[in-house]
Amino acid sequence: MKLIKSILSLTAIVILTSCSSTAYISSPSPEKVDVGSESYDWKKWDCYDFIDGGYILSAGYIPEIGDSKGILFVKDVDSHIDTFHSLRGVQHFWEWDSYTIVIESNGTGGFYNNGIPEERYECTSAPLEKLMSDIW
Repeated sequence: MKLIKSILSLTAIVILTSCSSTAYISSPSPEKVDVGSESYDWKKWDCYDFIDGGYILSAGYIPEIGDSKGILFVKDVDSHIDTFHSLRGVQHFWEWDSYTIVIESNGTGGFYNNGIPEERYECTSAPLEKLMSDIW
């Protein structure tokens, strides 16, 4: 049984390392975020492309300030986007301007422009490495 798990783990590692970007393995979003002159831990989800698995964005909120303070980091963008975060049932919402990101309880995320779905994501609140170790 250990041999099978080892072979499957090595196969998964080979597949992940053969990807063209390290973004498949970890997200570039910070572990802490700055608001004014203060630095805070935040509850975040890393979201990946539904098709190719590449990192797209990180969305989260700062519990110390209140659940409504949402923050969004997008791949290849230097600064964050301030959003309004809300929890509706088991779905998390981040809203700004006419845009919305929704993450469902199963980790499926979606980007909406004026209520029209435009993109789907696979999101996790745990780093991919932790997810792999939890599986095995």
